[in-house]
Amino acid sequence: MPNLMRQSQPGSAGRASRGFTLVELLVVIAIIGVLVGLLLPAIQAARESARRTSCGNKMRQLLVGLTRSHDTARRFPAAIDRYPSKAVTFATNGGPASAQPGGFSWIVHILAYLEESNLHAGIYAGSGRLGRGAYPFMPTLAINNLPHPCQTQLPLLQCPSYAGQPIVTAAAGSAFHSIGSYDGSTPYPTMAITNYKAMAGVASQGKVAGLDKAAAGIADNGGLPLKGPKTVDPDNDDLPYLGLDMDAIRDGTSTTILLTESKEGGNSAWIDGMQAFVVALADDSPALPTLDGKTWTVGSAVSALGYGPSAAAPTRTSLDLGNRGTRGNSAWGPSSDHAGGTVTTGFGDGHLTNLAPDIDPAVYFGLVTRASGESVNAE
Repeated sequence: MPNLMRQSQPGSAGRASRGFTLVELLVVIAIIGVLVGLLLPAIQAARESARRTSCGNKMRQLLVGLTRSHDTARRFPAAIDRYPSKAVTFATNGGPASAQPGGFSWIVHILAYLEESNLHAGIYAGSGRLGRGAYPFMPTLAINNLPHPCQTQLPLLQCPSYAGQPIVTAAAGSAFHSIGSYDGSTPYPTMAITNYKAMAGVASQGKVAGLDKAAAGIADNGGLPLKGPKTVDPDNDDLPYLGLDMDAIRDGTSTTILLTESKEGGNSAWIDGMQAFVVALADDSPALPTLDGKTWTVGSAVSALGYGPSAAAPTRTSLDLGNRGTRGNSAWGPSSDHAGGTVTTGFGDGHLTNLAPDIDPAVYFGLVTRASGESVNAE
């Protein structure tokens, strides 16, 4: 009887069950690793590009808010709406005897133009129309059992690339060590911060290396100065103060910086004018720049752009407010966590530029001033 059983071919079963060898598996893994290594930087670059675009869109909305505010009041808001010479960020019972509570920030004054009308109306009503005696952290601003406005996080004020937290409790890397209150009452456990700040000019009031910045003509010379033009008599002037009108920006709106981003995580409560501004000169600069005709002479002066703590100088301070900044000095001024440290910067005409930290300081000082006669641009 013939054998009807099909004879299997020698070795056919072995070929059917054969898998990858160890060498082949390692080769595949290596190829996958190479592909991931090639693609990952492109993916990260795409994500950062999206974050940078989002950051720019937020700053553009803030610039629109400033413009609409100017159209209504015929002036921009000042960086702080009352007395910067006396105001402090936080003065506990151990603070300066002459210190007065700080004023409201420029952000507060444009909330109604940022689709935050309810928040603006609450602050406006609880502060007596931002009048005399009002201050950013006054308890009466917390109404209807809601958190205090200073605790309200506003996504519009957060840069997507910012590596820190949107609130501050005890700010690592900053001289702002704790949350206090003006009169010793219960402190707020958290405060919401802003990554976008007003550019007040080359410098704030005070001294650098024994030199008076105001006397040198480099204090509050920006488009959104810390000191408003009518800040005269703290005891009798009506409040709140506004800032400058568009005509005061004589260098041209396209070459005058109004807003810049900052990665300062401590001294950045969005509601407080003393915490929502920056200047272009590092306050521990060993010297002041000088304006010779229409050209800045920098010498050993240090730009604040991208200037802050480092491994070699972990306590370096970009903005030292002295008595006005009790627990409120800023480790960082104009700065960012974007790739390369480029800083999104908004100009008076509404356009944006990403400034690299290594820009010529003479050019940067020219861009932050409103009426010094320089012929500079950021391109």
